[in-house]
Amino acid sequence: MRELFLVLDEDLDFAVSQSERFSSHRNEVISAILAAILVNRLQEEQPHRPKLSNRNYKAPDLTPTEFFANLRPIQDIDKVLSAAYFLNVQEQLTDFTSESVKKCLLTGKIPPPANISLGILANARKGFLAQSEKGGSKRNSWFITQSGLAEIHRRLESSEADHEKLEMR
Repeated sequence: MRELFLVLDEDLDFAVSQSERFSSHRNEVISAILAAILVNRLQEEQPHRPKLSNRNYKAPDLTPTEFFANLRPIQDIDKVLSAAYFLNVQEQLTDFTSESVKKCLLTGKIPPPANISLGILANARKGFLAQSEKGGSKRNSWFITQSGLAEIHRRLESSEADHEKLEMR
């Protein structure tokens, strides 16, 4: 601590010499310079602490409930397409069945359509879903197409714009 006072004494001489240039605010200048010097000295004396970084932090995955709350699908065809998107993007499933769509909707607290297959076929007619070529299963498997992905992206962007408009009011 004694060394710190000796260094501060030397720095005080520096502060006084600098403050003479600003004679009208001499005391304020000396105080500001000394405060900066003191803070700098104290930081140098403290042991090095690693800075906290969020580089290794991984945000939790989006849950179906959060996703459907943002998108708010109402029509059966929209529910099926939204579930297909979630299964593809969040769950990393390239192919899905009507059963996996139903499970996804139920997990997201969305009432599933009475006939999910009709919702899948309606989306297939629009070009948003396509039947997978993979065989071996009794159930048909489907995948979301690029136009289906683009449609959901468009809806998500318009949903975010609507939220921003409401917040500005």
